[in-house]
Amino acid sequence: MFPLSLQGFFEESIKKQIAQNSQDQKTADYYFQILTTPARQNFGYFEQIAILKLAAAYQRYNNLVSIDKKIYDYLFKFDILGTKYGTGKMWSKKEIIARIKYLSKQSPQRKLKYLLNLPGQSDKQVKEVLIKLKADKDFRELIRITRLYVYLRTYRTDIISGAFANMFSLFEEIAKRNGLDSNLILECLPNEIIDNNFPDKKIIIKRATTNIIRGVDGKIYCVFGNKAIKVYKKLLINAKQVAIKKETKKENFDELPGVIANAGFTRGFVRIVLDNSEINKVKAGDILVSSMTTPDFVPAMEKASAFITDEGGVLCHAAIISREMQKPCIIGTGRATTVLKDDDLVEVDANRGIVRILKKVKQQ
Repeated sequence: MFPLSLQGFFEESIKKQIAQNSQDQKTADYYFQILTTPARQNFGYFEQIAILKLAAAYQRYNNLVSIDKKIYDYLFKFDILGTKYGTGKMWSKKEIIARIKYLSKQSPQRKLKYLLNLPGQSDKQVKEVLIKLKADKDFRELIRITRLYVYLRTYRTDIISGAFANMFSLFEEIAKRNGLDSNLILECLPNEIIDNNFPDKKIIIKRATTNIIRGVDGKIYCVFGNKAIKVYKKLLINAKQVAIKKETKKENFDELPGVIANAGFTRGFVRIVLDNSEINKVKAGDILVSSMTTPDFVPAMEKASAFITDEGGVLCHAAIISREMQKPCIIGTGRATTVLKDDDLVEVDANRGIVRILKKVKQQ
């Protein structure tokens, strides 16, 4: 979690320095966006390059047989991106073929050219902005470290999720030998898996339903079922964190302010995506709304015309992907997933950082 704790420092330090040398807010925002591009391209960038090449090849040959081996090679390298921290499933050939067919109709060659030129263009723009800001040695070093941080922020997610995905085959075999479903293995404790000593299946299912895991003084404590519910309620009372839905005034429903991650303007219907099990909800032109995005959301992000998130700074995954895909993105709204509902018609004004609600879906 260490990288996340640094984000606020980087953002505030860079914005403060830019403010001293820029004449207007629009220019300052543009400079900030340039200076916070990643120093290296992450796994998701190379996945986008790979699938756009497949889409371009399919567009050229108009058949899948000619690219079958390339699809296999793609899956061998990138199928793990379908998972996040052990949840979800690795991408299948059927899913990739569907994406290839969709992307083949979305000017894949043009998008591919843009992505291939992006790293060099970003480096060039960073140098130009630093010259315009008359940046000293310390500020240049801050930018170098920040850009590396932006890369590492997503890199850590790729590594953790990839490690989990690479264990799926092992877990499936362990489950098979012990008469369990493979997803139940993920509810077992490390010592139970290593010692091949599993509790009763009913106990594992109870864990999957309700559980609490706490770290206290270097030790891990686990409770499940009704005990977990009692602990949960006690924790809320002790910490005075009883969940109360804040009533929002009606006039606040018309607009939702946020932070501009990538400029642009569009309209569309809302699709709330809370985890990777819901990405298939998103159709072409929809507005993807989530608490935050991660690499496993990319198939939905390809179809969406814009992204809105509750959380995240301008160095987050949604910000990076929106720049790579050249789509409007507003982050840090704080409450988009609770104020907005599926099928709401909204206007995403990422030039001003405002989400306007044009038509609310009728609540049943």
